[in-house]
Amino acid sequence: MIRTLASILCTLAFVACSPKPKVVNRELPPGTPPLNQRIDLGVPRASITFTGRIMSISRDRSADSTDVCATAPCMARVEIRTVNMVGVGGPTYIKDGDEMMVEFPMTLLPTEYQGKNLPGLNVGSIFQGMGFEIVTTQGSAIRLAEYKIP
Repeated sequence: MIRTLASILCTLAFVACSPKPKVVNRELPPGTPPLNQRIDLGVPRASITFTGRIMSISRDRSADSTDVCATAPCMARVEIRTVNMVGVGGPTYIKDGDEMMVEFPMTLLPTEYQGKNLPGLNVGSIFQGMGFEIVTTQGSAIRLAEYKIP
C-alpha cells in the first residue's frame, strides 16, 4: 500500500512539474483570407486563383523563335486584388494588394487557347486567373493556366 501511495504521489508530482504547452497566437497579415478560404481541396494542388488588374505589360520577349512569346507580350505586372483560393501546397504568402509578375503563356493578345476564345488584356484590365507559382531570374511569378473576364 505504501508503494502504491508513493507511486501515485510521484506521478502527480511529475505531472504537476511538467512544462505547460505554449499557446501560439500568430496574427495573419492584413487582407489574408481565412485559412478555410485560402486552402481548398477543390482547387488544383499548388495553384492560386485570384482577381487581378494589369498594371504594366513587359516588352521582354522569348529568345525561342518557335515560342508564341517571341512575337507577342506574355509577361505583365499584376496587382493581386483578391486572393480567392489557394490549393494545397500553393503560395499562401500572396495576399490582397500584392503586385507580382504574371506569365500569360497564351499571350496578352486576343487569341484562342485550349479551345477558348480569349479577349486579350490591356493595362487596367481586370481578370480572374488560376495559375501556379514559378521562379524566374527576377524572383517569384505566377504562370497562368487560364483566365477570364469577370
